[in-house]
Amino acid sequence: MDETVSVTAILSTTGEVQFRDYRKGMVFIPAGSSITRLAFFVAPTAGGTYLALADATEGTTSSSSSSSGDDGIAITSGMVVLAVDAGRAYQLPDALGGCRAFKMVGDAAGSVDVSFQRSFA
Repeated sequence: MDETVSVTAILSTTGEVQFRDYRKGMVFIPAGSSITRLAFFVAPTAGGTYLALADATEGTTSSSSSSSGDDGIAITSGMVVLAVDAGRAYQLPDALGGCRAFKMVGDAAGSVDVSFQRSFA
């Protein structure tokens, strides 16, 4: 599965990615993108209530906070945040495993491409 996702600095306006039946994935940041950080939020079901993804074993940010929009979302210490550069591809965090849907909140608005590897049971 491959899709283009709209990323904003506001959780409620960022595109939802359904992750069911997948175990790994990649995010592709297009050349010229202004996005430099992606914070991850997860839900147990598509359209569900999103919670900040935290994982003490990988990729957590050390910054104290960063404003990210009208719905009160701030990137804070302990959240899984991926530092990215334009024109590069990154593996999605392993901490996403088990969620059914996720959103990526950026420090700037833009579109990213995601691709997934299917999980075989």
